[in-house]
Amino acid sequence: MVTACSNFAVIREKIQLTQDNRHVQLFKSRYDQLFAEFHEKLFAEYKGVKESYVQEYQDNYQMNLNEKQANIDQFVETIDDKKQQVFSLDKLKEQNMSCLARFLEIKHRLYMYKICLKVLKAHTKRNREKKRVAAYSRNTVYRNSLSRFFKGWATATHAWGKERINSEEALYRRNLETERLTMWSSKVDQLMLYMAQLEDKIKTEVQARE
Repeated sequence: MVTACSNFAVIREKIQLTQDNRHVQLFKSRYDQLFAEFHEKLFAEYKGVKESYVQEYQDNYQMNLNEKQANIDQFVETIDDKKQQVFSLDKLKEQNMSCLARFLEIKHRLYMYKICLKVLKAHTKRNREKKRVAAYSRNTVYRNSLSRFFKGWATATHAWGKERINSEEALYRRNLETERLTMWSSKVDQLMLYMAQLEDKIKTEVQARE
């Protein structure tokens, strides 16, 4: 510590900095060297990525081209198969013409069955609508009765609340006035006692002087 060995303490002078900008030039040269290395590595990496992307794009293009050609060949085969199926269907058409009368009869039966189903469905729908209207009427009457009940209850409670607020306001005002009067009465009593004590002290001092 300096206090313990103040006789041996030596204060060194401040080191003077050079006035030239040699350290700045050294920093600039080093920075340019590092930036040049980083620039070369970055462009090399970018070149590699670009080459890999181009190669991948060419591979994908060739793959898609091959798949397209395969699809075209498949479509041609499918068209040929469809043509053969059309030719077979033309033969079957002649055979099916003999069954047309039977089909018309079955169609007529289905039409009559459909009409019966429509009538039954309309009857069921009408009954459901009647039940729905009756239920809606009952619910409307019940909701209206509940609404009237709650509106009347709200009106009554609102009036009760106003009366209660008015009564509690008067009671709170009386209590507050009583509290204030009690507080100021105690303070006045303290001041009166203090004045009496001062008066006694003054009388005592006057008698002592006399």
